[in-house]
Amino acid sequence: QWEQRLQLHTGLAKWLHGFLMSQPSSANGIGLGLLKEMSGVAPTRPIRLFKHDLNAAIQEVQHLEDHHLGLVHIAIVEGKEGPKLTWQRKPNRQQALKQGT
Repeated sequence: QWEQRLQLHTGLAKWLHGFLMSQPSSANGIGLGLLKEMSGVAPTRPIRLFKHDLNAAIQEVQHLEDHHLGLVHIAIVEGKEGPKLTWQRKPNRQQALKQGT
């Protein structure tokens, strides 16, 4: 997936791509505070600006059309404890890749 990853322009988009590659779908999502911490963004950066940066990174990743990633849906949604990132990946990505779909 290096060819796709090299097409990404921002460090956050590259991190997000790697993170999503290593994770199954998450209907429950992950809070933006935790994502901010995990991605190495400066703790002093306000969450509203991180949310803006994350939206831009999401757009970059979505435009990759990476079949290995198998991304069906990704969005920032409001949860009970604040905004969180949810995503859905194709359940049988490896099988789909073998069949060429």
